[in-house]
Amino acid sequence: METLDPDIQFNRGNWRYLIETQRKLFDPVALVAISDRLRKEFHRGHASDRKMPEIEEADWKSNLLTRYKDREIGYDLPCLLSNDRPVQGRIMLCAQDPLRSSTTPPGLTVGTFFGIDDNRLRLGGNHYRAIWNLIRTCVKAGYEVWVTDALKIFVGKHALWKDPDLVKLCFEILRAEIEAFAPDKILTMGGTAAGALSRSGLKKGSFLRATHPSYYGRKEWYFKGAADTDVGYLTGLENYYCRILFGADTPPNPIAKA
Repeated sequence: METLDPDIQFNRGNWRYLIETQRKLFDPVALVAISDRLRKEFHRGHASDRKMPEIEEADWKSNLLTRYKDREIGYDLPCLLSNDRPVQGRIMLCAQDPLRSSTTPPGLTVGTFFGIDDNRLRLGGNHYRAIWNLIRTCVKAGYEVWVTDALKIFVGKHALWKDPDLVKLCFEILRAEIEAFAPDKILTMGGTAAGALSRSGLKKGSFLRATHPSYYGRKEWYFKGAADTDVGYLTGLENYYCRILFGADTPPNPIAKA
């Protein structure tokens, strides 16, 4: 069987230390088991009858979740992408929340940041592929990349903001991730993510703000400031995020550290 993206390490290195930041929400032992499954699927692909992993209620560590037992609760497992090259730094990519369609039975389902565990999304033609290409580009340039959500839980569109205690817990976990990973750069994707980081107590200027990749409000907004506007949608979107992170359409060439 073909190994997909064999040059990318999925939740290796110090991921097990970093995932301890989620302890106030879930038992890390359960998260490790899910990560092991997702790693296999990341490198081998999804089965045709594949269902999302779930976290059983026995592994929930906050009673704030139990009031939402009547619906699908969404959670995206924070992931660490890396390789064996000398590390040039650490980049944290932060999305808005673990969006769900709410068309499945009640339960707590586990996904990943822009579906990076799903090879079909990584090779697709929309913004999911562009985000994966960005992650690959950063890893190949020598960076460790931590991907996570600002709001850890999805319980319905805009519903979490009506639960200040759970929002507070999400912010505590987010700050713990930042402290544990110690990123050199944090890039937020979308206004919700940026607003959440601001409200969580991060100082102004401590993170970079970017437009969410699914934004369609202004034609080809991702080409603003581009060196080349003839590269197409996917590359243009990837280059847009690189410009915010590195000041250029591509990262600087990696230089091995002594």
